Amino acid sequence: MHYQRIRSYLYNHLIPIHKGGHWLPLFLAGLIFLLLAGCSHEVQLPVTVPPEVASKSLQRTASIAYSGAPRFVGTALVLNATDLITNLHVIQARENQIRVSFDGKEFLAATVVRTDPEADLALLRISASDYSEDITEITAANPHPAPGTHIFAYGAAFGLHDSFFQGYVSHSSRSDIMGSNGKIAFVQIQGVTFPGMSGAPVFTLDGSFVGINRAAYGYAANTGTGLAIPADLVLDFAR
Repeated sequence: MHYQRIRSYLYNHLIPIHKGGHWLPLFLAGLIFLLLAGCSHEVQLPVTVPPEVASKSLQRTASIAYSGAPRFVGTALVLNATDLITNLHVIQARENQIRVSFDGKEFLAATVVRTDPEADLALLRISASDYSEDITEITAANPHPAPGTHIFAYGAAFGLHDSFFQGYVSHSSRSDIMGSNGKIAFVQIQGVTFPGMSGAPVFTLDGSFVGINRAAYGYAANTGTGLAIPADLVLDFAR
């Protein structure tokens, strides 16, 4: 442990000062040592997402762009071979120019099926022949996962498709912010909310669906702190 080396240094260099009558440096050194000894020396590494879970979650994620736009503007949850859900605010300005991409290269035209302005959700549809990947039925996590639950998401962060971020739930239910008036109990999340991640599906380490990124929260949009529309509300809207 590095604090043992510090203790040795303090003993060899400050004890002689103490013997000469200068007790304050020794007192301060002892206090520093106690603080160092009480600190955790474990390095907290990111939690590893199982490869099969990461792969299936990426398959459930699509990037959204506008016709003629050079960068992606948001992300969507893939429900099945034809339907996707994103935030209404992602597509509202240009509903007739929505393009969806599953690989960052090929762009597919999408139409708006219905919207929910209060929940900030939009259901998009593409041609069944466009995307034929086998999408299994989505599994929803607890509507209000416990704080500390590890989560991750793929999205078009800063316009870059398939960007991976991971973090944790910092609050299980926020119903007093973002104009919800108690009607929506958002999941507060940390580490997966950045510009371009609006609409991105958030998952737990076992692949359960937590919710959809709605917005960053705080004074700076790049802090990674945000709010997610809970899974139960999203899936109710999809039905």
